[in-house]
Amino acid sequence: MTRSLSDDGPDDPPERTESDAVADPAAVTGGAASDDPGRIKVGVGELAVTADDAILTTSGLGSCVAVALVDRRAGVRGLLHAMLPAGEGRTTAASRPAKYVDTGIDSLIGGLDDAGAD
Repeated sequence: MTRSLSDDGPDDPPERTESDAVADPAAVTGGAASDDPGRIKVGVGELAVTADDAILTTSGLGSCVAVALVDRRAGVRGLLHAMLPAGEGRTTAASRPAKYVDTGIDSLIGGLDDAGAD
């Protein structure tokens, strides 16, 4: 579900850039800033982790799997948009872990840990 910026009330969220996403650079294969300020768009085969007020969004889920994890105490959350179930035996599993559910979840958890999640 994508939350509209209008749900946030009268205050506009701050401008965001790709560098505002907090994550393990080796694990993240996306999470680029969207055209909307205050949002990080996570594309197919990508993940992003943030520790600020950015809204993580994805679209075109189709038969893919999205996984969202949140640590409310640490104020950290992440979103994975995986395309395929398993990276085992695939040459791209190491270079594009977010493409696969199994390696993507491991990378998402690692990114959350790196950002201060418990």
